[in-house]
Amino acid sequence: MNWIEIIKVRSFSSEEKKKALKLFSNFSSDGSYKITLYQDHEINTDFIVCLQWSGLKGKHITEKLVAALKNYGWISHSIWEPLADLPLINKEIC
Repeated sequence: MNWIEIIKVRSFSSEEKKKALKLFSNFSSDGSYKITLYQDHEINTDFIVCLQWSGLKGKHITEKLVAALKNYGWISHSIWEPLADLPLINKEIC
């Protein structure tokens, strides 16, 4: 099954956001998951990490990311699964 995890980070400050984003500068994927970063259009200290993966392998990565990102701001973490096996619904979202 394909999963999407969203980690929303509200950084304590702009400087803390920069530090948090540095965590991803040396991040590499083995191809079993995909990470995409987005920043909030209006709140410059907010960003999200969108992680897409299949099976259970990505869960281990996400747990490490959440633990590391807690040092830089408040975290909201959610896990999403497909609503149904419909071609229109299961297109790439993040």
